[in-house]
Amino acid sequence: MLRGALCAVFCLSLLSCALDLDPEEEDEVGSVSQASTRPGYWNCSRTWNAQTTTRSMIGPTHFECTFATCGDTSHSQPETWVDIVGGISQTCQDHSESFYGPYSGEWSGCSPFNQSSTGTRRIDGVNQSWDRWPTLWRSGRYDGCSMSSLVTSDYVRGAFATIYDLDGCINKQLVGTINWGDVQVTARLINGWTSPTSCTSTSSTGNFTLQMTGSRGNTCGGTSTSCNNPVCADLQLFGNLTCNWTAPQTCNAAGSYCNAYNNTNDSSCCSYYCYNFQCR
Repeated sequence: MLRGALCAVFCLSLLSCALDLDPEEEDEVGSVSQASTRPGYWNCSRTWNAQTTTRSMIGPTHFECTFATCGDTSHSQPETWVDIVGGISQTCQDHSESFYGPYSGEWSGCSPFNQSSTGTRRIDGVNQSWDRWPTLWRSGRYDGCSMSSLVTSDYVRGAFATIYDLDGCINKQLVGTINWGDVQVTARLINGWTSPTSCTSTSSTGNFTLQMTGSRGNTCGGTSTSCNNPVCADLQLFGNLTCNWTAPQTCNAAGSYCNAYNNTNDSSCCSYYCYNFQCR
């Protein structure tokens, strides 16, 4: 009877060893999906706007005294619209209010006097892709949980505007260029919180908006010639950064099974890459 019991124990032991595959043998049989978590992130959208409150032109002006002398042929003399076209603005819109003049928006191109215009006027066609904007605040994805580091100050580097008398993008006459230099802008939180409800929960939520503001006082630039004049303006900048939180997501770790031979956008894999039916 004792011998029979020992035999039974020995057989059970052999069966247990046969079923206890080592990791390498298990991989050869086929990997089982292993749950993991893909970190959360912020997706943000940024916009910039700009305006002036004071504009002036140092006389005397000559660019509209003689027809077509300075390349602009469409306007009756001597009054003409003058627009911000280069630098901070990338529009070729004639009759914009970007550099609004004292004569119902126009300027005298044949005057012995200085001219000035006051009142808030929006700069049209602000270049959202301008390489002078701070890269700290940008559109796109931000990895990480807390975004409190964005509530700070930075600089618009080498801000400038070119002023043209124009018929369109081709027929235009440079009047002058204003160089405002480096303009400090400061961000403040105006909505939401810069951290989500949880950094790790798959059901966490979050959103916030930052407002960036900065200004530079009245600045002049340009030279006096038969077709050019010194021009002056202040600059006021307003930006918004709106961000929404994408919560962490459950996904399959590297080595887990996935249903594709070669897919570089497989959301079931934490890496988004499925190759030869395995997450990489």
